[in-house]
Amino acid sequence: MTGDPEPPVVPASRVPVVLLMVLGTLGQVGTSIYLPALPAVEKSLQISFAQGQSTLAIFYLAFAVSQLLFGPLSDRYGRKPALLFGIILYLAGSFGCALVNDLNSFLAARTAQGFGAGAGLVIARAIVRDTFTGNEIGRVMALLTMSFAIIPGIAPIFGGFLNDLAGWQSIFTAIGVLSLVIFLWTIFGLAETNRERAKTLSVGQVAAAYFHIFRHPAFLRPAMVSVLLLAGVAAYFGGSADLIVRHLGISSSAYGVSLFVAISGLIAGGVLLRRLSGRWRMEAITKLGLALLVGGALAVLAGPVFDMASIVQVTLACHLFAIGVGILLPSSIAASLGEFPNQAGSAAALIGFLQLLGNAAAIALLASISPALGIIAFPALMLFFALAVLLPLLWRARA
Repeated sequence: MTGDPEPPVVPASRVPVVLLMVLGTLGQVGTSIYLPALPAVEKSLQISFAQGQSTLAIFYLAFAVSQLLFGPLSDRYGRKPALLFGIILYLAGSFGCALVNDLNSFLAARTAQGFGAGAGLVIARAIVRDTFTGNEIGRVMALLTMSFAIIPGIAPIFGGFLNDLAGWQSIFTAIGVLSLVIFLWTIFGLAETNRERAKTLSVGQVAAAYFHIFRHPAFLRPAMVSVLLLAGVAAYFGGSADLIVRHLGISSSAYGVSLFVAISGLIAGGVLLRRLSGRWRMEAITKLGLALLVGGALAVLAGPVFDMASIVQVTLACHLFAIGVGILLPSSIAASLGEFPNQAGSAAALIGFLQLLGNAAAIALLASISPALGIIAFPALMLFFALAVLLPLLWRARA
């Protein structure tokens, strides 16, 4: 037996990259498309703001856990069977959300949807590693990352229009129909790419590998930066609809467009990072990102605190915050993976798990403080997470 890698099951040219991009965004669609309709969901199900936030947190939590499970499952049983199982869960959860009329049933459907979404993201990345080689891996991964970043801005626009046109249930019906199309596309358009399946599925070995990575400071410090950055974004996702739609009286459609403008700052930050890299020292770029992050959070907070909030003011302030995230996030993720070249897949899955766990925690915290703080709760949390980013950065500087 030689050390040469086995050839892929199917040629890279026959792997539908567009399908992989769609699969990788299932979680983003399930999270962001119904944000403009959150107030309508709360009114329809007769639940509180905090209970409405739980429908977002439970999705994040299920999405986080499933990322750790579907990778090993696809190693053992094959990419395609594990992927189809995940899509079925996502499909059933989506139609379930459209049909239920009470909170507990809605939470159960959201849990199924979140678990299924994890399969799309993890297995899409695994298929890229199975099939492509050399520079092609980086190119296709970049396409997956780009689609993953764009969807949170685009999906709420469609969600807002669907909610205004046909009610919030139509959003989940649309996701269900999309899931069915993806299911059929996967059956007929995607071949199995896992040539050498694991002979056993050892939970202990998988857990030990994750723990080894987690306790390494070179992983944990930058990983916590990324967790805190995305927790701030999650706080905006969770609370901004209450301010803009309910308190300011803006339509769901307009709110969806405002989310696109706000979150486009992530892309702008990434572009700015690329332009500054090589011209500025990394320390200076980091300081710029932190200034935009904290300044943007303060600007969001100033709106409701000084009774000057408007859809334009809140959106532009969050755009600044998102530029800061876009500058700081890529380098933090790259630093987390840099120490584990032979365990990059496990490290990436662990980062995804921690980030989504952080999102769920941010939403739970938002729900708990909102009764006391009202509409200033989410910008206060954004500022808290922005300032908390300093802690792992200072830890790294002193190490």
